[in-house]
Amino acid sequence: MYRSVTLSFAVLLAVSIVGSSSCLWSDPEPSPNIQPVINDFTVGGEVVDVLRVREGETITITVIAWDGNGDQMEEENFTWEATLGTIVGFGPSVRYEPPTDVLWENPPQAVVDTVTVTVTDGQPDSEPVTRTIDVEILPPCPADNQEPVINSITADPVMIDLGDSATITIDAVDPEGEDLTYEWTPPFGYIDGMGDTVDWVSTDVCCTAYYDIEVVVSDGCKETWTFVSVYVNV
Repeated sequence: MYRSVTLSFAVLLAVSIVGSSSCLWSDPEPSPNIQPVINDFTVGGEVVDVLRVREGETITITVIAWDGNGDQMEEENFTWEATLGTIVGFGPSVRYEPPTDVLWENPPQAVVDTVTVTVTDGQPDSEPVTRTIDVEILPPCPADNQEPVINSITADPVMIDLGDSATITIDAVDPEGEDLTYEWTPPFGYIDGMGDTVDWVSTDVCCTAYYDIEVVVSDGCKETWTFVSVYVNV
């Protein structure tokens, strides 16, 4: 009796295996390779569309790229070229050195370099992708260049409640008549606007106190710095 049951089970198992052969698992088709994607160029962590650098200076450029298949892109997967200047280094971040043989006119002419990065994912069937960014070359700073002069900086109002804003205005000039840029740094909250008049919005302030809003004024060669204090009531 025991032997008969065992034999019957073996026959049923064999039939079951043969009948289900069409359902056996097989390896799926491999996914097609996807080209890498280049998103942006950044300098100092900020996304840029055009770069500006003076002759004799250098700038570090980083390309933000990723691979759709999740392939790890190594340093050798990035190739950089410059039409006029020099690329130093390799990988996703490189240093750009502008040309030093430009014959500058008076007034200076426009000199624009083109930097190109090519990215692959290292796979045999990979198609490289490229992207370019323009670099505006500026003449070197004159040896007698003077820093900007700040005449005044004011806040209106000078006392605000948490969450309110104060308008900050700076009056600055450049002795050589160059255009000025302004880099604002708030202690907390954020800056709304740009240029010589901005709003400081006092979010994230912890306690009632005076807070300093700083600004760096630059003529492209030299910088000068100042601040203004605003009282925030929490």
